[in-house]
Amino acid sequence: SSSSSKHKKHKHKDKDNNNNNNDNNDEKNEINENNENKTKKKGSTIYNTVKQIRRTYNNVASWVSYLIVSNSNVGDCINCIEFLISVLRNFMILNNFHTAHAFIQGLSHTSVIKIEEAWKNISPEKLEKLESIKSLLSKDNNSKNYRVHLQKNQKALFTFL
Repeated sequence: SSSSSKHKKHKHKDKDNNNNNNDNNDEKNEINENNENKTKKKGSTIYNTVKQIRRTYNNVASWVSYLIVSNSNVGDCINCIEFLISVLRNFMILNNFHTAHAFIQGLSHTSVIKIEEAWKNISPEKLEKLESIKSLLSKDNNSKNYRVHLQKNQKALFTFL
């Protein structure tokens, strides 16, 4: 008889623990939902900030490609591309990876790549630098090169988002 009362107490204790765990899980889920809602709400500061960052990134990438394709002759395209690669290099020196990535997107735009005559005449040093930066910021292997670089340097001012 005393064994059955201990068993009942133990069962009751387990029920209480399960209820507490369920309550804790409910609270955690509610907190997560609230945080997700704050992030996703169109009026939230986080949502608006991320939206603005994305818009600025797209504007920079479009601007870079526009600067190149708006030139009237191949010589001007070559000069523009080489200048933009120099600017890109400076963003890397400043650890501004976000803007550097936007520049790469602009330089890699289809309309820019199609200007084959210009690309054939870009200095080998500039092309090598561009390829080096592209490799560093590549998304291959879950952005492995970028992650390794960040771990070594740990002073990024503007990481790629």
